[in-house]
Amino acid sequence: MTNKDFTLEHLGCANCAMKMERRIQALPEIASAEIIFPLKKLTITLENKRNMASSIDKIEKIIKAIEPGVRL
Repeated sequence: MTNKDFTLEHLGCANCAMKMERRIQALPEIASAEIIFPLKKLTITLENKRNMASSIDKIEKIIKAIEPGVRL
């Protein structure tokens, strides 16, 4: 398993962060995901490091669908 931290730039909505976290956790290659709203921090644990690029693409799409101004 591989852990990776990201900053969520321009994240402004705690409810949106919760929605993002749930949808990211539902991805099959993600073992866990947590967004710490006050820190604008996303931490994911991947089942397999080889899925990193594909997973990041999926995560970015989820984020944009929920709060379009947020950047990973």
